Amino acid sequence: MFFNKFILASKSKSRALMLKNINLSFSQIKPTCNEKKIKEQKAKQGISPEKLSLFLAKEKAKSVSK
Repeated sequence: MFFNKFILASKSKSRALMLKNINLSFSQIKPTCNEKKIKEQKAKQGISPEKLSLFLAKEKAKSVSK
């Protein structure tokens, strides 16, 4: 069980709803990084989907922690 409030670095309504449905306490903040641009750059580099998702998660977290 989580007792600390955390930040959802996404404006996704479906992600927020999933977290609300399991009674998690969170703040929702839109990330300031350019996800589309990052995806395009990483696709050119041939990054795997798994590595891309981890990279995006880190970039989003960094963008909302400022």
